[in-house]
Amino acid sequence: MFKYYLSVFTLLGITVIWGMTFPLSKLALEALTPLYYLAIRYTLATIIMVALFFSRFKKGLKEQIKMGIPLGITIFLAYFLQTLGVYRTTASKTGFFTAISVVLVPIIDFIQEKKKPDRLLSIGFVFALLGVVLLTGILGGNSNLNMGDLLVFLCAFGFAYHIILVSRLEKEADPYVIATIQFAMVALFSFLAALFMENPPDLNLLTGKVWLNIFFLSFFATAFAYTAQIIAQRLVSSAEAALILTFEPVFSAVFSYFLLQESQNMSTIFGGIFIVLGLIISQFKDFKKAEQIE
Repeated sequence: MFKYYLSVFTLLGITVIWGMTFPLSKLALEALTPLYYLAIRYTLATIIMVALFFSRFKKGLKEQIKMGIPLGITIFLAYFLQTLGVYRTTASKTGFFTAISVVLVPIIDFIQEKKKPDRLLSIGFVFALLGVVLLTGILGGNSNLNMGDLLVFLCAFGFAYHIILVSRLEKEADPYVIATIQFAMVALFSFLAALFMENPPDLNLLTGKVWLNIFFLSFFATAFAYTAQIIAQRLVSSAEAALILTFEPVFSAVFSYFLLQESQNMSTIFGGIFIVLGLIISQFKDFKKAEQIE
């Protein structure tokens, strides 16, 4: 029982850390362009993962790379759109828009494999969609929709498709190695794209505070969080984990307020509430099913 509650608190801690990534990324982007920021962050994350799990890379690496390439491309596109988006919109809105990926999964499954979403998933999707509309301010006749909002909304589709690809991984896939391959591909593609699309970063802007920020994002929010999630979910069902991780955008809004002084109007608050309700409703059936099994 102790290990179960420890796993629950670990997942909650991960949710808090991931909630911090949006405002911290926005702060890092004051010194770095989006692609160079991604390249540096995920290069460090890759180095950390290889150092921690070096022995795992000695077996079947070629097969692991083949399985990891589609995941790596998908997650790169998702992170790329998310980083470009948070650069142009608020960190709290980025957190809420990104979280919609949870309810987009069954929609994509329906389009690809004609798997009809159940009633709760459909209701959750409607709530989340209404939350998006409220976040944009359209209903109040005072739309604050911008290009950043559109980019982070699109990134949610990338994360949703990534979730689907992960669920289709073969049993032989080593999650630690696959995660590292993904990080490496994000770093590689970001560096290559940055060479053609962005000017080199101004080294004078890369202060100790900026590097500390990037290290936190690379180690705690990426390498540590993903590894801890894998370990914690051995004792916590995927449905319970999904419900806990649902509160990531809430923490994002809280940290955005304290770290960036982002004010939240009524439209943003109610939009966030509806999105979180949509996420909870969409996962509720799986959560009840997990309770019955236990």
